[in-house]
Amino acid sequence: AGFAVDLKDKDATVELETCARCHARRAPLGDGFTVGKRLMDDYLPSVLTRELYALDGKIKDEVFEHGSFAQSKMAEKGVRCSNCHNP
Repeated sequence: AGFAVDLKDKDATVELETCARCHARRAPLGDGFTVGKRLMDDYLPSVLTRELYALDGKIKDEVFEHGSFAQSKMAEKGVRCSNCHNP
């Protein structure tokens, strides 16, 4: 098995959008995703609402952390998913 997408030589945006396909609150726009396409070509990420996010911007469900991470100081400074996780 293993991770289906090789992120070794990909830029931070590609990496974040690849991880977000599973780790974001989102609505599908079609029948899945195509590797190499942008996240919003296939999904509509959820907006920050009180039902999904705490007032400080943290997600209420740990598995769906894309929205919180994308707006974080860590992401702004260039931290990537793979800096802490091995996909």
